[in-house]
Amino acid sequence: MRQRPEHFIPGEHHLPEYSPVVHTPVGYWEYNHTSQTFFCSAQMLRMMNLPEAENIISMKNLLQTILTEDHHLWLSISKSHANTYQNFTFRNLNSSGIMNWLHCSYETLVVDGKVLTIGSIQELTTLREDLDKSIAIADRYPSVPWDLLQKASNAALWQWDIQKNMIVWNIHENGTLVAENIHSMHQFLQYVHPDDRAWVTRILINSLTNGQCDLEFRMQMDKEPTLFVRLIAEALYASDRKAHYLSGFLINQTNYKLQELKLQKKELMMQRVEQCAALGYWERYPNNDTIYFSPELYEIWDLPKEQPVTLDLLVERIHPDDRWTWKENIDQSYLGNPYFIEYRIIRPNGETRFVQSYGEPIYHAGKVTEVYGILQDTTHLRNTEWTLRQNQERLEMAEELAQMGSWEYDPFTDEFRASTGFYRIFEMPPCYILTLNRVQEFLGDIHSELFEKIRENLLSQRMCELEFDIQQNRKNRKRIRMKSKAIVKDDIVVKYFGMLQDVTDQLEAEEALRESQELLQVSEKLSAVGQLAAGVAHEIRNPLTALHGFLQLLHSQAENGENEFYIHVMESELNRIRSILDELLMLAKPHPVQHTEIKLDELVQSVVSLMEPEARLHSIHFDILSDSSVPFIYGASDQIKQVLINLIKNAIESMSSGGVLTIRIQRKLKYVEILLVDQGIGIPQEILDKIGQPFFTTKESGTGLGLMVSQNIIHSHGGKLDIQSEPGVGTAVRVYLPLPADEYNSP
Repeated sequence: MRQRPEHFIPGEHHLPEYSPVVHTPVGYWEYNHTSQTFFCSAQMLRMMNLPEAENIISMKNLLQTILTEDHHLWLSISKSHANTYQNFTFRNLNSSGIMNWLHCSYETLVVDGKVLTIGSIQELTTLREDLDKSIAIADRYPSVPWDLLQKASNAALWQWDIQKNMIVWNIHENGTLVAENIHSMHQFLQYVHPDDRAWVTRILINSLTNGQCDLEFRMQMDKEPTLFVRLIAEALYASDRKAHYLSGFLINQTNYKLQELKLQKKELMMQRVEQCAALGYWERYPNNDTIYFSPELYEIWDLPKEQPVTLDLLVERIHPDDRWTWKENIDQSYLGNPYFIEYRIIRPNGETRFVQSYGEPIYHAGKVTEVYGILQDTTHLRNTEWTLRQNQERLEMAEELAQMGSWEYDPFTDEFRASTGFYRIFEMPPCYILTLNRVQEFLGDIHSELFEKIRENLLSQRMCELEFDIQQNRKNRKRIRMKSKAIVKDDIVVKYFGMLQDVTDQLEAEEALRESQELLQVSEKLSAVGQLAAGVAHEIRNPLTALHGFLQLLHSQAENGENEFYIHVMESELNRIRSILDELLMLAKPHPVQHTEIKLDELVQSVVSLMEPEARLHSIHFDILSDSSVPFIYGASDQIKQVLINLIKNAIESMSSGGVLTIRIQRKLKYVEILLVDQGIGIPQEILDKIGQPFFTTKESGTGLGLMVSQNIIHSHGGKLDIQSEPGVGTAVRVYLPLPADEYNSP
């Protein structure tokens, strides 16, 4: 090998084989303008497809390896002047005849009064492919600082002249020389951060013996923020084997470091996100059975972190019922189909976990080269959903048992949400999202006043409590009780919430309880009256019999009608006492009767015939109408007759000015109704509530027991007696007697 010029002596160590920025091969060269020859490093000889035995190459020999179209780029080097910095891209052919792209950077200096050009070349074939990918990615993510790659190539050429103790570095920006700095070693070290100055000095001195250095440190320029720089240099030796120069690159890595710190923070945040969300990512290659797992996935699958992850290992831990689905999606991903699946894994301790996995294939040259994706442990989410579903079911069951429902209305979105109980109460088709107008349409126009009242209460932000009736689809009327309130945040109504309940059964039960209590009170009174009646009847009957006998004796012995009037009055009063005793005895101990078939129209007609003479005396006429479809009933005809006599007698006594007594007999579902309507003076409401109580009467000569006996007779037949009256208009009495069971469905 020919010896190099004296000013550029070959060293025992090679320069770095790869660029510190883009990690592609780098070769170095020097051009002697006097001899018009290049001194090339071994890496440059390999890249230029030149024999490595000769490291001094003429311009002519060098151009033989370069495409003719790019010769002018290298010829321009011989015409360069001092302080010239240039870079260009050229092409050559390798040993296989394949064209390569290379990048050349050079600078022309004046050393010891002689013009010298030094430079480097770098392979771009792979870099261009990466650059094309980077451009495509940059189009998708414009915020990524892809210009860092270009800025990094504008590093300063740094050289330490050891004999002169002088350091020179040139600052370039976008291919243009900005400044040239010449300092002594002491002055240069003043720019180094105080905390880094000592060890930087030590490494630079040691590099004179080691032959090269590669270090990162901080620099503080005037009125500039701290810079992060990287220095890569190699010692150049003279024939005396002493290092005369330390030459290399000074690279500004500030932006790179800042981005690296940001990336580290993002990676740390991503790790925390993965831990909080139980989320991890994975990578898989079709031709490789090993799968890359992020740290969080080892935790999810409960795998030792040093253990390689294979498909067979994963299959063993997947639930047997989910393996077929998992394998099918794995095979589809190799064909280029992304997938999203949920399956179960079984940990070594027997615990079952639910996971969701997403896979996305990556193409290169039209083929799937890898599949990557994310996996999340959704066990906690599934358990939460299950608990929420259980609570929802319990709430719906509680609403159904209590016949309740709930609703909420969002005034900003006009969305009306209601529970299942709400739809059940209003008999509306199930719909989970409604508007307020649609709710009004379902409930009908008859509730427009109700909605207006609810709206007024809600706008006032008061607790709204309402009770109202609804009747849907011509069915039974329902009684609804509702409470609602506006939810306010920062003086703004954000939502309206309400609860409602169907209280129809509750009110009916309360009414039945009230009637039962009233019947119980009546029963207690009847029991007391019965006990009293039994004692009174027993004590009075015997003296009454004696009085009646002596009175008849006096009547037989009276002469010429003497005292006949008084005797007649005494007999009338004794008969009245006897009648009262009979009623008392009936209350005390009802006599057993035998029920027979009764034709009510015939029975009513016989009673009317009996009472007609008395009615005529009071100028009262009967208006009788009977429905021919009314069947017979079962009962005690004498007792029913007694009831009718009592009711007609009361009506006649109330019609002192005469009038018409209307009697109607008609069928009502399971009952026969006997309606008696008079045109009497009527009964005030406060008195009507007391009618039927023992010994309560409005007549001067009444006992208050007749209507009570009538009610007992009707109740004993399974019927009901109802009285309605209006003062000055008249009184309507309805008697309901049950039909035989086989007549319920008859026309």
